[in-house]
Amino acid sequence: MAKQNKGRKFFAASATAALVASAIVPVASAAQVNDYNKISDYAKEAVQSLVDAGVIQGDTNGNFNPLNTVTRAQAAEIFTKALELEADGDVNFKDVKKGAWYYNSIAAVVANGIFEGVSANEFAPNKSLTRSEAAKILVEAFGLEGSADLGQFADASSVKPWAKSYLETAVANGVIQGSATNGKTSLNPNASITRQDFALVFARTLELVETPAEATTVKAINNTTVEVTFEDEVENVKALDFKIDGLEIKNAAVKQTNKKVVVLTTAAQTADKEYVVSLDGEEIGKFKGVAAVIPTAITFVDNTYSIQATNGSQVTVKAQVTVPDGQSKKDIPVTFNVYTNKNNDTAINPQIIGEAVTDENGVATYTYTRYNGDVDFVDAYATGAAAKKATAKVYWTSPIAISDVTKETTLANNAKKVYQITGKKNTTVYVAFEENLNVTPDKGVTTAKVEGFTTWNLDSNGNKSGISPTGYPYEFTTGGKAVTEVLLDANGKANLVVTGTNAAVTPVVYEVTGAYAGTPITSTTDFSYDKTAKQVKGSKVTFQQTQILGLTLVAEGKANAATRFDDTQIGGRDYVATVKTAAGVAAVGTPVKLAFNDKTTNNLSTLKIYDADGKEVTNRTTSGDVVYFEGLTTNSKGEVKFTVTNSAANAYATPTVFIDNGTKPGTLDAADLQQVGEITYFSNVLPSDYTSKLVSTTTADTTEVVTAFGANDVARFAYQLSDQNGKPRAYSQPTTVSFQITNTGASALTVTVNGQVSTVSPGGVETYSATIAANKTEAEIFVKGTGTTSATVIATPSTTGLALGQVSTNVTFASGATTTAFTVDKVKSTNGVATADVVTFTFNENVNVGNVTVIAGSTVAAIQADATNAKVLRATFVNPLVSGTANNQFKVSYAGKVYTFELQADGTFKQI
Repeated sequence: MAKQNKGRKFFAASATAALVASAIVPVASAAQVNDYNKISDYAKEAVQSLVDAGVIQGDTNGNFNPLNTVTRAQAAEIFTKALELEADGDVNFKDVKKGAWYYNSIAAVVANGIFEGVSANEFAPNKSLTRSEAAKILVEAFGLEGSADLGQFADASSVKPWAKSYLETAVANGVIQGSATNGKTSLNPNASITRQDFALVFARTLELVETPAEATTVKAINNTTVEVTFEDEVENVKALDFKIDGLEIKNAAVKQTNKKVVVLTTAAQTADKEYVVSLDGEEIGKFKGVAAVIPTAITFVDNTYSIQATNGSQVTVKAQVTVPDGQSKKDIPVTFNVYTNKNNDTAINPQIIGEAVTDENGVATYTYTRYNGDVDFVDAYATGAAAKKATAKVYWTSPIAISDVTKETTLANNAKKVYQITGKKNTTVYVAFEENLNVTPDKGVTTAKVEGFTTWNLDSNGNKSGISPTGYPYEFTTGGKAVTEVLLDANGKANLVVTGTNAAVTPVVYEVTGAYAGTPITSTTDFSYDKTAKQVKGSKVTFQQTQILGLTLVAEGKANAATRFDDTQIGGRDYVATVKTAAGVAAVGTPVKLAFNDKTTNNLSTLKIYDADGKEVTNRTTSGDVVYFEGLTTNSKGEVKFTVTNSAANAYATPTVFIDNGTKPGTLDAADLQQVGEITYFSNVLPSDYTSKLVSTTTADTTEVVTAFGANDVARFAYQLSDQNGKPRAYSQPTTVSFQITNTGASALTVTVNGQVSTVSPGGVETYSATIAANKTEAEIFVKGTGTTSATVIATPSTTGLALGQVSTNVTFASGATTTAFTVDKVKSTNGVATADVVTFTFNENVNVGNVTVIAGSTVAAIQADATNAKVLRATFVNPLVSGTANNQFKVSYAGKVYTFELQADGTFKQI
């Protein structure tokens, strides 16, 4: 577009000075035209600027004649002066004679392509220029771009077809704006343009043309990039006409970080060849071609060698190149070769080869989509240098995921972080710690581990070589390897429990090729971590000494407690310790220890502790003057209940409850999270200390109080003699107990007392007698519903020497099976033996974790809610259940009832 160059040259050399001068010269000084005051106000500034620049002038009488029309010859004169055009040869129009005042101007505008004749032989120099013709020559001469809707003008329909695009561009650039008459705006496209209006539209056009700054440097950045630096900022790079002799320019753009720099993207340069750069036809600098940069290495950004996606979505892969020192990373072409392994089905999933260039950081980005993909391999390499490549994989189906069940990411030492893994049902996945991958042993994290699943040692081939005693996964650069194996249940889920001390780990869950059947593979499979394996990374968890848990300790009952008589009549006082996270959530499964020192506790030798089930805590150690008890763990409510007892009268005890997360493991130190309880005093029981209570339980579990019974349940009502803190305590004389049973429901009750069976009809009231023998603690009766009904039981004692009150309770009996509230999912069975680390419960309604307790033996299981289904809970057992062994049962306490289940050889659970 050579015809634009002269216009830009004029604007740089003279038009800018003229327009600036017109802004500072008072209008009153414009004496170069005699009829200045006859010029319309809207055109005065434009006329003055062109007069000052010597572009236009008055007639022989010094008049501008603003309302006269502009002839084609006059317009040619204005263009020639404004753009400093020069004639290039003669013209052959019969109506343009040599010697005419306009001859040279017409020759110049025709030679530069601004004007053309009205025919091959005529120019029509004296013909008035129309507004449409003015739009055409301005748009073409200055290379204006853009388009506006002419529908806004009342006379748009009168625009001739040849003039439409020119007027649309002129209007879009504000060169022609129309005139308003009687509330309507018109273009008057076919009317002759006046001298003042032509001056106005010409001046407006000049204002659109940018003055190019002077180039200061020209430099080749790499094989396809040249930077041109100017003295001033460049605002309109499209108005600059760059050329490089012998080299194609593919794009020109202003550098984002420096607006004084124009970046030219070129074809590949020839190394050491000298190139000349010109702007608007004038040389502005030279540079020597730079050889293509060959990367020394290529990797995937952020180690994204494995990507999970869904069919129909876009996948973006990013490759990072490394180049020799001092060379640019920008604009290096990178090839992405995408191919599939899906039965070599290239018809459905064809090979894709794409190319992208690197940014200033050396990163090339490529995006693509599959609609029926399985696994794609993605090779990335510098174009033309395939020997150095990186390979990633994209997995389109059967995703695996990991989410936080325990929301906190910073926990106290020895607390438990629970994740939920989701994947393909009944499959095996493997867990590594990111911090333990490809590091030396001294850099590994060895104080964090996975609980509830097997961690296997691997040999040099990645084969299993025995169970790891450490419990933590690792792959050290020295060759040692271990990996944790996790079996997903029938719903494709498993809870992963991580614990640790002064450690920070990030679990990485990955699949191993071939290990999808659910049965752990022990042959020659390589279980080592592979960065291209299908995988997902969990949130990082930190275990530290900083106390991020809350610990409270509450003493229940009276401070003056009964001495311990035996393991049934334990006496003592109950304490409840509660552990919660900073967010107030119950810290389930947290180990809690007790400490007693000889300064606040005497008779340490006869001190005993009992758990919530009334079983003695036997894990007792002594360090110096402190006695420790451990083996207590928080339940689903984050609570630990224990009883402090002593057989010695006049003894006293002050418990300290602590979480062993301080600086000295195994003993109490100042850094441990701890609470000191109230002191308890022990004395022999007096008659006035006796109390009584009526306890309703099932015959299957006499430790859990139940008020709602199923049709298969037999209710046991026990009237108990108790000490001042509600603990069983025998009396030296027998006690007669009268049990009054009122049937308040619609079905009969069957009552058994001392082996005798009788019936209480609906609405009936019957009284039964039972005796607490001397030196015994309770009397009992048994009641069973024959259908849906309810009952009130009142127990009235009578004994010599004790003043005991009447006690009562209300219960219900339901018809139907006792487990309709929830179901227990089947677990995996192999070779006739079923095992379960995690058991899944599905309830009929939304359920709160705090409302359910699961116990195996004497250990409370950790319970986690499902991340997506409020009706599902999962219990994680410290010791896995195994069918056909002593460890094959657990109990569920829910809604006032206790259910007992036994794991069968086929993986089902039978209620017993």
